[in-house]
Amino acid sequence: MSANKGSENPPTQPRSWWRLYAGTFLATFFPVLLLGGNTPPYNDGKQIFAHAENLVYHGKLGIDLAPGIVFYSPRPILVSLVHVPDVALRRALGHFFPQADQLTRIVTSHLVPAALLSLTCVLFLRFLLHLSVAAGIASVASVALAFCTMLFVFGRVVWSDIVQAFAFWGFFSETLLFVRDPKRKKALLLGVWAGILVNSKYLYVLTLLGGLCFVGTLTLRRLGWRPTVRLFGWAALAALPFALPVLWFNYVRNGTLFHTGYDVEPFQESLVWGFYALFFSTGKGLFLYNPPLVLGFWPSRKLPRYWWWAVAAMAGPVVLLYSKYSNWGGDWSWGPRYIIFLVPILMVPAALLLEQLWDRRKHLALACVTGVAVVGLFVQLVGAGLYWDHFIRLSQAARAQWLGIPNRAGAYTPPRGDHCDPCFEDLHAHSYLPAFQPIEGHYWLLKHALRGDTWETAANDAPWRRYTSLPLDATKRWYPWPPIDWWYLGFAPKFANAGRLLFALLLLGSAGGVTLWVQALRRLRRPPAAPSPTRQATDAPGPSAPGAPAAT
Repeated sequence: MSANKGSENPPTQPRSWWRLYAGTFLATFFPVLLLGGNTPPYNDGKQIFAHAENLVYHGKLGIDLAPGIVFYSPRPILVSLVHVPDVALRRALGHFFPQADQLTRIVTSHLVPAALLSLTCVLFLRFLLHLSVAAGIASVASVALAFCTMLFVFGRVVWSDIVQAFAFWGFFSETLLFVRDPKRKKALLLGVWAGILVNSKYLYVLTLLGGLCFVGTLTLRRLGWRPTVRLFGWAALAALPFALPVLWFNYVRNGTLFHTGYDVEPFQESLVWGFYALFFSTGKGLFLYNPPLVLGFWPSRKLPRYWWWAVAAMAGPVVLLYSKYSNWGGDWSWGPRYIIFLVPILMVPAALLLEQLWDRRKHLALACVTGVAVVGLFVQLVGAGLYWDHFIRLSQAARAQWLGIPNRAGAYTPPRGDHCDPCFEDLHAHSYLPAFQPIEGHYWLLKHALRGDTWETAANDAPWRRYTSLPLDATKRWYPWPPIDWWYLGFAPKFANAGRLLFALLLLGSAGGVTLWVQALRRLRRPPAAPSPTRQATDAPGPSAPGAPAAT
């Protein structure tokens, strides 16, 4: 939490930062698409994407379910509007390839999530450079954020969580940069990020309130009342255009300005156990799904002295609220998606640790940090290999046959048929029991799917076989379906040539991004060229010629 005095002052921006930003974006965007999924918008994503499709194809947000019945998503409209470019591209391609429309829908739906993931990494890189972290270390940490944390899995699917991670990190990082250099331009930018954040999820109003207290305290101490109020006024003015669509959409959906349409669900979990479960539970712990974050508490003199106060003010209220939420796990999902916004925050100290070890040439420690990053990459590739819903359903079938059908008579959320999505009765095994741990379960399925093993072979080393000898044949129907979740497999055999062409284009884009990224790093490492002696002699003032004006 300590900081050197110079860390409070904003550094001068090198000329080549924009090249590094572009290189980092492309070097993450194209590889994420190259490893993209083959699953169409599903569950929450289906509902989100349907509004974007309805807007592009029918020119309206509300979806007509029946005469006089119009459906509106309870989520902020931004999480659907960001996918309008995806749908517009699909519609344009549909004129040329109508027979491949559903395949085009899947591929194009992944563009915006991948772009938001890459933009989050660029913002992360920008913040590290403002902390005077070496460009190479900052770039490596940004790429690790993209591929070694759960952001990668959510950057491949149409869910609102990657929008939230992008918006939260943008607001959080801009708040800290504003505190370091409180000026009108930064206040306007902070207001824009505040508007984007609330439009990603209404609950983040708690973050705005915490950020208001945090910024107000530090700015008042530094500038006094009048400048602080003036800056807050500029921020509010910039946020106003983002508030109006929220009020309008609430009115369209519910006939009132302030009712969002969210169903009221129970918030009666123990604060202690909810907090513990979000970070350390067997099936949903944040650190299991994001191994690099175990390095996120290392002290560094480059970390602003108010860093953890900022985390407590802006992230703390949301974490505590979800710790009280009965459905704290956020299923059906990969990892604890409700606190995905913490991932970039905790990666900052990890990046500073990496720089510290590199500067001190701690080779053994660097090897350990690299090992942690490799484990993180493995976890994400395992998670992306199959769509998470598949293993959840498989594990529920195994749990029901092994441990029995749960008694849902007292569930606080009404069951839907033979299951209850957010209920403890249905999800306790997935969240708490090692026999149904999703990371291990995904690895088990992928291992046998890649080998082409039969169900009988795969069942021999199923994770639950450590605890029971029952065959649990109820899971058998889930074993061969679906295949590996990779977009390329959807092109074979009918559209094999188109698949090869798209693969080549994405591979070329990845290579181009990496090349630009490496070139930008080389430019930043190269010292500025000294002026030549001839140029110095030419530019130096000398005696004036007769009749000429004196040199100034």
